[in-house]
Amino acid sequence: MRLWFWLCALISLVLLALMSLWSFPFIAREAGGLAAFDLRLFGYSAAQGQAFLAALSEDGRTFYLNTQHRLDFVFPVFLTASMMLAGALLFRALGSRCIQILALMYLSSDFLENRTIAAMLRMPDGQDSAMIDMASLWTMAKFSLIAILLVCLALGLFARIWGANWAKRQV
Repeated sequence: MRLWFWLCALISLVLLALMSLWSFPFIAREAGGLAAFDLRLFGYSAAQGQAFLAALSEDGRTFYLNTQHRLDFVFPVFLTASMMLAGALLFRALGSRCIQILALMYLSSDFLENRTIAAMLRMPDGQDSAMIDMASLWTMAKFSLIAILLVCLALGLFARIWGANWAKRQV
């Protein structure tokens, strides 16, 4: 299981680096310096979403819909697998199950975010405020779930290390 964890984690990191260093900067350049929807940790208002869609060039829109969304389909799958495997390695049954549920909720929110963003990018005018608000909610849910998962996994790792050190001192 450890091998699968490290493989999934490595693929996740490579995909994250690819998006961070190549695809998201390309989208930002094509949108006059505005960050892509997927990167807005605290979401965005309808006005901010409309401003991004208005600024995004046709090449940027095509790239976002095709290249970026292909990368962002694979990345959350490997990130979810990494987190689920880490949870299985760090926790017993109940803790591992909680991590699995949270990871699947993250995966769902990321996929729903991507679908909503794709629909906005395909709209001729891209000015649907309700759709922008929904995409923003999915973005915030995605980041909130990642934060919760990372804290839980960090606590699990800390407990595992502390427990091992404590056991060594007892011998």
